[in-house]
Amino acid sequence: MVQPEYDEILNQYQYREGYSTFEKYRSWFKENIETGKIRPLLKNTLLEVKKTKSLRKYDFVLLVIQAMRIDFIEEDNHFELLFEIADLITKEFKESQNGDKESWLLHQLTDICIHNDDQVELTAKRNSNLIPRVIEKIGKVKYEPKAYGPQMYFAAYKAVGLFWYIPQEISKEIIQEVYLKHFDKRVVEETEELIEHLKEEGQYD
Repeated sequence: MVQPEYDEILNQYQYREGYSTFEKYRSWFKENIETGKIRPLLKNTLLEVKKTKSLRKYDFVLLVIQAMRIDFIEEDNHFELLFEIADLITKEFKESQNGDKESWLLHQLTDICIHNDDQVELTAKRNSNLIPRVIEKIGKVKYEPKAYGPQMYFAAYKAVGLFWYIPQEISKEIIQEVYLKHFDKRVVEETEELIEHLKEEGQYD
């Protein structure tokens, strides 16, 4: 049975060992990813997080996806769940403070999307307003710009790339009203660069 082992690893991550858990159980993850057993376990955790809003468990799933190469299949809806949870935890998230968990999670989410573009594209097709809603909220979160970072900057910076997967009729207003007017010039510059690439592909006029 894989479930008891998974529960124990998740428990260790939450309450004792933190990030070192992934190195400690790397071979276990590798074996169960290859056999396809990890995907339903992660999905069940995300379904639980939707009810409990456990940021620590959400973090666990994000880190598993980031640290371990998982071949999702078309029927999987992990990324839809990831964005639904992000939509929930950003409901009242207006300003990022140093060290807050939300900005770290949003950075992790936007980062793993870069390496799972097929799942992002499927999510955008299944629920056309979900990803744009999260991107818009990310772009509106206030933070103190620094020479490097903070985490909320990285989240906003990487969220810009998600516009590739959103229809122009939905994305253009968010780009113009939120990201091109962003208070951090680095995010504005990244948005302007993206627009040029979108124009080259006939996806922005």
